[in-house]
Parts: sequence; C-alpha cells; structure tokens
Amino acid sequence: VPESFKVLIKELQALCLNIRVLDADKNVIEIPELDPEDTVSNEPQIHDEEPAFEPAPEEIVVPADDFDDAVEKYSIIRAKMAIERSDVCVIMIDAVTGITDQDTKIAGLAHDSGKACIIAVNKWDAIEKNDKTMNEYIKKLENDFSFMSYAPFIFISAKTGQRLDRLFELIVTVVNSAAMRISTGTLNDLLAEAVARVQPPTDKGRRLKILYMTQSGVKPPTFVCFVNSAELFHFSYQRYLENRIRETFGMQGTPIRFVIRERGDKNNV
Repeated sequence: VPESFKVLIKELQALCLNIRVLDADKNVIEIPELDPEDTVSNEPQIHDEEPAFEPAPEEIVVPADDFDDAVEKYSIIRAKMAIERSDVCVIMIDAVTGITDQDTKIAGLAHDSGKACIIAVNKWDAIEKNDKTMNEYIKKLENDFSFMSYAPFIFISAKTGQRLDRLFELIVTVVNSAAMRISTGTLNDLLAEAVARVQPPTDKGRRLKILYMTQSGVKPPTFVCFVNSAELFHFSYQRYLENRIRETFGMQGTPIRFVIRERGDKNNV
C-alpha cells in the first residue's frame, strides 16, 4: 500500500462538491471562493496498515430551478482539477435519480486521465428491491460505463453505512492495482503463453510479431510492445492481451495502456 494517496469522490452533480439547493425563489447562484488545493485531501496517511481518509467538503450554492450551464461548467473545471490530483476516483451514482449525463461525463474525464476508478451506487437503502433489482441495475451500469469496464461496482448507503467498509477496502485494492509493477521476464512469459493460445492477426500474408513487452510506467500501468508492424497490432488483439494481463495479475479498477513500438523505431526506449 502506498504511504499516502488521494481519493476523489463524485457526489451527485459535481465532483468533490457538496451541492446545497436553496429556496426556489432565490435568483442568484452563490459560488464561494475556494482554494484549489482544498478539493482533495492533501496527504491522507496510512497508519498501522490501515488507510486514513480525510473528507474534503466543498460547496456550491444554487437555486433549485437554476442549475444552469454556468454551474455545470464550473463543476467540470473543478472536477478536472480534482481528478488530476487524485489517485482513485469514486464515481458516486444516486440510486434514486439514476445515471445522469454528468455522471458519465465525469467518469469519462477520469478514464481519459488514466485514473483508477470505482462506481458506487449510493442510497441503495431507498430503492424498493426484489431478487432482480441489483442485476438489472448492473446491466444498466455496464451499458452506460462500457468505456471503463475495469471499474468495479458497489452498492452502498451513506445513510445506513451499508458496505462502506467494503468501499474503503476497494479503494485500497484499486490503488494497489494502479501502482502494480510486473517484471519484464514475467510479462514475456505471459506473452508467449497468450500468443500460443491465440495467434496474432495477419494481413496479406504478413503476421504480427510481438518481439517482447515491458512495463514502462504505473498509474495507470503502461506496457510497451515492440512489434514488427504497428499496423497489424489491431485493437482487438490489444484487448485480448489486456484481458490476459487482468486475468493473471488482477489490476482491478485501473485502466491499462499500451504503447506500440515498431522494430527500428527511433523513439524506442
């Protein structure tokens, strides 16, 4: 577990922002001056092998019927700032309201930034349930967040405390996944097994050859593949290798990136 890490939680319509709705008669939007460094806890520390999480409340005050573009743009700007300083983003969905465009937009920002993510469905206690409710909700989540299929789902209640302990355990898990390093030897053993199981693609009689693979970075885990032809390294085969890496090493909650280098490429490092 890293000595410290920062956690970003998306609540309702803004990331790391608690939104308080005023009386509908109020016609102004009050946005307090906020220190950008306050958006995410500065240095939550690990004590006795247990992580300590600091809440970082911020507030935008808006009228109930005036949730306009200005507030949305402001929240997106704040979200981008917070995402960049975070190690893991918890995308909090309101179970009663359902998944909104803002939810998927913020999740997309976190994904594009290469951040480890968790999708938490809050207010699960307020939902009338039967034996099919959770599975139906999971299918909806899988559809709307298909671009980040690596992110685990968890159904919680901040009000009752349901599964909150599990949420914080999950945060530590995905932080470790994002920081995982795999030796070059181990990676190439996996690569040889994967290639033997599913042959690389061919085009006009020419077959893709993956000469070797090495890990070049973490947060997110990034793998450099040296190949005979980058053109032949189709997305589908990259996805196959990604799945093999996940099956072998876990890496729950973190995106994985590939960098393709052709043999003789001057940018090879």
